[in-house]
Amino acid sequence: MPTSPIPLDLVPGVRLTDTAKASGPRVVSADHVRVRSKRYEKIGGWEKRADEALNGLVRGIFSWVAKRGIDLVAAGTHIKLYSVSDEVQDITPLSSSGTLSTDPFAVVDTETIVTVTHVSHGRAEGSIVHFDNASAGGGITIDGTYTVVEVLTDDTYTIEHSAPATSTDSTTGGASVTFAYEINPGLVDQSYGTGYGVGGYGEGTYGTPRSITDAITIDLRFWSIQPYGTNLLVHPSGGTLYKWDEPADAARAVAVTNAPTTARAMFVTAERMPTMLGTTTPMTMQWPDRDDITDWTPSASNTANTRTLQSGNKLMNGTVFGTTNFIWSDTSFYSHQFVPGDDFIYRTDLVATGCGLLALGAFVVTPIGIFWMSDTNFHVFSGGVVSTVPRAEEVRDYVFGKPDGSVAGNLDRNFAAKTFAGYNKRFNEVWFGYVSVDSETSEPDRYVSIALDEDFAWMPGTLARTAMTHSKQPIGTVVMAGVDSYLYHHEVGLNADGAALDWHIESGLVALGEGSMDQDIDGFEPDFLRQEGTITLTIFTKDRPRGDTLESTDYDIEEGSELVDTRVGGRYAGFRMAQEGVLGGDFRLGVPAIELGGAGVKR
Repeated sequence: MPTSPIPLDLVPGVRLTDTAKASGPRVVSADHVRVRSKRYEKIGGWEKRADEALNGLVRGIFSWVAKRGIDLVAAGTHIKLYSVSDEVQDITPLSSSGTLSTDPFAVVDTETIVTVTHVSHGRAEGSIVHFDNASAGGGITIDGTYTVVEVLTDDTYTIEHSAPATSTDSTTGGASVTFAYEINPGLVDQSYGTGYGVGGYGEGTYGTPRSITDAITIDLRFWSIQPYGTNLLVHPSGGTLYKWDEPADAARAVAVTNAPTTARAMFVTAERMPTMLGTTTPMTMQWPDRDDITDWTPSASNTANTRTLQSGNKLMNGTVFGTTNFIWSDTSFYSHQFVPGDDFIYRTDLVATGCGLLALGAFVVTPIGIFWMSDTNFHVFSGGVVSTVPRAEEVRDYVFGKPDGSVAGNLDRNFAAKTFAGYNKRFNEVWFGYVSVDSETSEPDRYVSIALDEDFAWMPGTLARTAMTHSKQPIGTVVMAGVDSYLYHHEVGLNADGAALDWHIESGLVALGEGSMDQDIDGFEPDFLRQEGTITLTIFTKDRPRGDTLESTDYDIEEGSELVDTRVGGRYAGFRMAQEGVLGGDFRLGVPAIELGGAGVKR
C-alpha cells in the first residue's frame, strides 16, 4: 500500500559545498531561478534596449533619468562611450583635432588600404579617426569615419577605404583635410608589461628590466561613470577625466582641464568632489578644489589635494554609502570622511584589511550596505563594519576554491578583472557576474545572486553579460550588457529576447525510508502556484550516495496535472525540474510531494 505523500519542501538557497546526501532537500544545481517569499521561481526574461549593437564590450554602465525626462544609460566599451535611450548616441571623447598637412594620403591602384601621414599622430591600432574636406585622389575621396588598421611609424598609419583606388597616388587629399581623433581604445583583456620602461616613476629598480614574475599589470579598459549635477563625469581607466553635458545634448564628452592625465578609476564623493585613484603612483589619489574641478594643484588658497595610501599595492575604486565615502585598494578598505573646516578636507582611515576589491567593477551599493568580491570571498560593509556576506560559505568554495588548492574554484582568475556586480531593486538582489573556467569566450558567463529579503539565499546561474545597472524607468527593470555588445532590459517577460529562456532546479539526495530497505516512488504530486508549459521532471535513484545511478527517468508535468505516475526505486533519490526550449515557459514552485510504495528489498 502507498504511504502518505511525503512533502519535498526545498530549503531556500543553493548549497554547493556539501555532498548530495548532506544537502538532502537543498538545491544543489540551478539556472535562471530565484527565491522569492521562500519559494523558487523562474527569473524574468529580457529584451534588447536598442536595436543597434555597441562597438566593443561594455566595461562600465550607469542609468539615470535625464533632466529632459528621458531614461538614459551611459555605457563605456573598450573602444567607445555611448548614451543610450531607445537609440544609440556616440559620445566618445576626442583626443585631438585639427588640419593635416597638405596631401596626407597615399593610395595604390586596386587597393583599399590608405596610408595616412601625420607627424606624431599618437594613434593605436583599432582607434577611430574622422576626416573631412579631402579632395579626390586615385579615384577615391577619403572622407568619413575609419578605423586604424596598422600603425607603421610614429608619423604614419593605415586605414581601409570602402572602395579600391583606381590609380596610384602617393600624395593626395589636398590642403584642407581636417581630422578628429577619438581617444585610443583600451585593452579588452588585462595584460602584463615586462622589460624596460614599464610602470610608473619610482616603481621597481632603475635599469633593471621586469620579468614575468614582477610584471606590471596593464588594466583592461573600464569606465567609471558618475553623476555630477546635471552632467556626467566619465573616466576610462588609464586616461584622464571627461565631462558630458547631457542637458545640452553635447555631441561628445570633453576633457576636464588640468585633471590628472592618467588614473585607474574615479568616483564622485558625497560632497560632489571628483576623486581620481591611482594617478602618479598606484596608491596615490587626487581631488581638485571643491569650487573648481579644473584646479588640481594643491595650494594654500584652495582645497585640492594629493594623498598616497599605504595598505595595498594599488587603489581600485571608490563609492559612497550614506554620507560617507569609501575606497578600496587591492587588499584593503578605507573610509574617506569629509572634515568641515579642515585644510585637508578629507580624513582617510583604514577600516579593514584582507578584503580588497577583486576588479574595478566588482562592487555594488544597496540600501543596506556595500557588497563586493575580493580575491577570496564575498564581503559586505554595513553597520560600520566589514563582514563576510551571510551564508557565503554555501557558494564560496564553488566560486573561489579552497586556499589550500584542495578544491578548484569555478572563477577563472586569469580573467578575474572582468568580474562585475549589480543590484536588482525590484527583487532586492545583489548579482555578481564572472568568467568561469568553462567560458568559451573568456568573458563573463556565470553569476551568483543573493536574495537579501530571503535570509541571504544564494543562487547560481549562467548568463553572458559584462556589466549591470538598475534602470530607473520603467520601474523595476535591470539593464545588462551582453557579450554580443547589445544592451538588454531584464525582468521583462518570460523569454530571452524572443528565444526560450531555459531553467532548471535540482535537489540533493533524499533518503526514501528508514533502515536498509529500498523504496518505490509510485507518484509525484506537482504543486505550482504558476506553470506555463510542460515541465520535465527527472527522478534519479541510488543505492548508495557515492554509488552509480540505479535509475534516471524523465516524466512530463503538464499544466494542471494532479499526479505524475512514476515507477522508480532505490534508497536515495534526487529530483530535477526543468524547461528547455519552451517558449513562454514559467513556474513558481510550492511544496510538491512524493508517494512511496511499500518496503522493498532489504539490502
